[in-house]
Amino acid sequence: MIDMVIVKAMKALLGTQSKENILVYLLARTSGAATDIAVFFDAPLNPVQKQLKALEAGGLLSSQKVGVRREYRFADDNPLIEPTQALAKVALQSYPDALKTRLFVYRSRPRTPGKALNYVNS
Repeated sequence: MIDMVIVKAMKALLGTQSKENILVYLLARTSGAATDIAVFFDAPLNPVQKQLKALEAGGLLSSQKVGVRREYRFADDNPLIEPTQALAKVALQSYPDALKTRLFVYRSRPRTPGKALNYVNS
């Protein structure tokens, strides 16, 4: 029951699912590219790109080119970052445990064969 209240309130505050996905992803992983976020949430790329640009134009996110990719992260100099991250934490609490685990487990390179998988909570 309370999860539905949270979901409705988050949709009212954020406006779109893409924006919520972006904020939660960046909260969990600290940075990410539009493609990474869209693939993770199995969402179309175009709305994610538009929301990233809007959040950057609003001063909540900053970006930089890393190779051919544009990596986004929360802007350090905006006083609204802490409340925004708190809002993303509330949204994250309503996510299923399996999705939370996938968000916080991130490997950028292959694991050595036979090596145990260690879950890291960032």
